Amino acid sequence: MKYCENCRALCENDTCDICDTTELREVLPEDYCILTECAEDFGGLLKNTLADMDIPCALMPFGNGARSAFGLNLGNYRVFVQYRDYEASKDVLDQLTYDPTEDLRKDLLENREKWHINGYFAKKRMRRKFQIAKEEDLLDFVARAVNGAEEITDDGAISGCPEGGHYVAVKINDRKMWLNSATYEILT
Repeated sequence: MKYCENCRALCENDTCDICDTTELREVLPEDYCILTECAEDFGGLLKNTLADMDIPCALMPFGNGARSAFGLNLGNYRVFVQYRDYEASKDVLDQLTYDPTEDLRKDLLENREKWHINGYFAKKRMRRKFQIAKEEDLLDFVARAVNGAEEITDDGAISGCPEGGHYVAVKINDRKMWLNSATYEILT
């Protein structure tokens, strides 16, 4: 692996992907390498998580010059870790930025035959909340929502669920529909 001293970047080729220099050297275990660029809040979370694992890191503020000229916080960080800790740090970053949407979508669609809505009033509330026409099949609506959702999240355990289910939230525009991850009951 090559190292660009200008950018503190790891390079797989003979040219730095950031500054295009060809003046690269072999990376050393103690070299600080750029791990990611992120917003200030996430940078603090990442730094604390790495510190809990005894991985030192350095955060360098960056942003546009206009914010600096007005004395404002730059709002973003470049996060650097030593090469010896790079792979472990990358794993931490991947865990912190994991988006469960596709895994949850797959699980919901694989268990479509288990989907159900309990009771007349739950169905009525769902039609009203999502403005579903009377003639439209509710489970078909849910299938389209799950297929088209930009975000599906695990919103935590359902305290009253003896099967240990979680609220799986399907975001539909500015509203959410929940499914029980254990029973596949559709909740509104």
